[in-house]
Amino acid sequence: MPSVNRSNIFHGMDLRVFAWCLLIVGMHLPGWSQEISLPDEQPTRKSVIAKPKPLPDADPELASLPKEWFKLVPVKPTGGLGLSPDENEPYYRILDHVRNLPESTLSKAAREFRLSMIDQFAERTVAEKIEARTDTEAQKNALRKQLEKRVNQYREDLPSYPLIRDAFNQSEKCQGQVVSFSGHIRQAISFPVGENDFGIKTLYQVTLFDEESKGYPVIIICTEVPDGLPLNFPETQVYDGVSVTGYYFKLFAYEGKEDLQAVPLVLAKTVSWSPPEPTSREFPDWGYGFVIAVGVVVLFMIVRSNRSTNRLKSVREKMSSSEDNPFENSAE
Repeated sequence: MPSVNRSNIFHGMDLRVFAWCLLIVGMHLPGWSQEISLPDEQPTRKSVIAKPKPLPDADPELASLPKEWFKLVPVKPTGGLGLSPDENEPYYRILDHVRNLPESTLSKAAREFRLSMIDQFAERTVAEKIEARTDTEAQKNALRKQLEKRVNQYREDLPSYPLIRDAFNQSEKCQGQVVSFSGHIRQAISFPVGENDFGIKTLYQVTLFDEESKGYPVIIICTEVPDGLPLNFPETQVYDGVSVTGYYFKLFAYEGKEDLQAVPLVLAKTVSWSPPEPTSREFPDWGYGFVIAVGVVVLFMIVRSNRSTNRLKSVREKMSSSEDNPFENSAE
C-alpha cells in the first residue's frame, strides 16, 4: 500500500477549520445581519410614446402670448363650422388668460397694435399705390403728402383707423394680438361648454358689426357680459354702443344668411355697452303755454276774417240794389 502523508491531511483540515472559524466570527460582527432595503416597486420601463409638451404659461402681467399657443391654430378656416379638437386647448387657455388680465393692460396693448398697423398701412400704400405708379416724381410727392396727412389723422384719432379691414385682409399679422372694435350687435347668446382644464362652464357669443365691416360681423366669445345687456333677442333688434377689446384668435367659419363666411373670432373677458340715452318724450311745460298762445292767435284771425267777410258781403248786397247804385240805368 502506498504510504499516506498525514501531515498534509492535517494541514488541509487546519485550513478548512480556520475558514469556518472566520465565517462564524464574521457573522457576529456589527452590520452583518442588517437587512438591505429594497424598493417596494421595481422601476418600470419608460413609455416609448412621448407625451405632448404642455404649452408654456403666459406672463400674467403682459398681454403678449407665446407663439406656441397658436402652433395648431390655422389662421384661416380649414373646412366646416366650429373649432377643431387641436384648437380647443389654446381656445380655453386664452379665454382663461384674458379674463385675468387688467383692463389697462389690454387697452395699452390694443393701442400699440393699432399704431403698428397704421405704420404698416403707410408702408404698403407707399409700395403698392405710389412707388408702383408710372407718374412723375412731382405727382408721387403729392400723393405722399396726402398719405402723410391721412396717417397723421389716424394717429391723432386712433378709432378712426379701419382696423376691421386688417382683420379680414391681414389676418396673419392680427392673430394673437390684442384688437379692439366697436359698433352695434345683432346677436348675444349664452351657451354651456364642455369640460375643460380652466373651470369655464358658460360662455357668451356676441355678433358685432363694425361701421367699416360692410355687413360682415366680428364674432366675440367672452366669459361674461355686462349687467343689463339683453340676451337671445330677435335678429330684427339692434343694440348700438358696444365695443370689445380682446385677442384675435383666427378667421372663423360663420354661417351667414346666404353662405359660409370667414369672419374674425375675438376672445375676450367681456364687452362694453354704452346704450344711447333715451330721447325724452315728455312735453315741456312751456310748450303748453306756446300752444295756447298760438291757438288764441289763430282763433283771433279766424274771427277777424269772418267779420271782414260779412262786411264785404253787406257792401256787395247794397251795390247790387238799383236804388243805391247810381250807375244803374233807369228804365225809360
